[in-house]
Amino acid sequence: MTRSLLTGILALGICPFGHAADTAANYDIQVGGGYESLDVQGTKGRVLQYDGKEYHTGRGDLQFSSDGERGLFDLEAHDLGSGEENGRLDLDYKDTVRLSGYVSSLHHRQPVARTLVTVNNQPTTNPYLTDNTRREDFMFRRLEGGLTLLLRSAKNQARHLSLGYWAVSKVGDQDAKYNGIAYPAFVDNLTQDVTIGVGTNLADKGAVTNELVVRSFLENAQLVSLGGTNYTKRPHPNQSVYSDELRLRYDLAKGLAMTGVLNGRERQNRTNGYYARAFTANVAANYQASKKLSLTARIYSRYQQVYENQQYLSPRGGS
Repeated sequence: MTRSLLTGILALGICPFGHAADTAANYDIQVGGGYESLDVQGTKGRVLQYDGKEYHTGRGDLQFSSDGERGLFDLEAHDLGSGEENGRLDLDYKDTVRLSGYVSSLHHRQPVARTLVTVNNQPTTNPYLTDNTRREDFMFRRLEGGLTLLLRSAKNQARHLSLGYWAVSKVGDQDAKYNGIAYPAFVDNLTQDVTIGVGTNLADKGAVTNELVVRSFLENAQLVSLGGTNYTKRPHPNQSVYSDELRLRYDLAKGLAMTGVLNGRERQNRTNGYYARAFTANVAANYQASKKLSLTARIYSRYQQVYENQQYLSPRGGS
């Protein structure tokens, strides 16, 4: 049985900025709320695996937006109070300042079921996999969010600065198998991206942009013991990634244009000391001899370096 009660409010208005009537902005506000009670949860089947909402709770929705000559603003928030909230934000001011962001949450259940094998043409419970000692499902929460800021020159749109941040966190527990037995493994990790980008034109002949991305993965989960043994491990090693990309386009002469891309990337495993570096360069020149004939020359180069720590030994004693 499902019992729900929903309420909502909708408001729309016009409010002027300043004294001129042509600077009026439109406003839209929507507010909704309700209470939901679900007596039966299992009818969702496999969809329930990704459903972490509360089944007896109140929740609400909020939306506010405005638009006018100065720009636009839009804010949305949904399923507030349900355990799986999500929302987004968009702002644009005269095409010189743009801000956008979002946040969303998701729960992932991992029910541990006994697998089946075929014996004498009959499905039989796999004797090599037993249930976990806990009777409830494993579940962790995945929270994702991002925020991007773009600044442009009012006099020259090619000149810009962009800043971005993106992150995903997972907290809870999941199953880990050892010798055919399922045990709980803690989940508590965070992945982050920071992006910085700049760009400008080169007079009237070209443009250049540069983007730097720094990514890190941090595992905060405690060491877990598998099967009552002394063998412990972290679910995932801590890692970091750095990448930088430079792009150039320039018109050397009438009909002759040059483009170039220089990219560098480094990945490091901060648990065992492994890291890899790679650099690529790509330069091309294009000459438009006529309407039907064009000539292109391209140079590509790649360099890669890999370092492995031979002195690192895993808890099992192997390299």
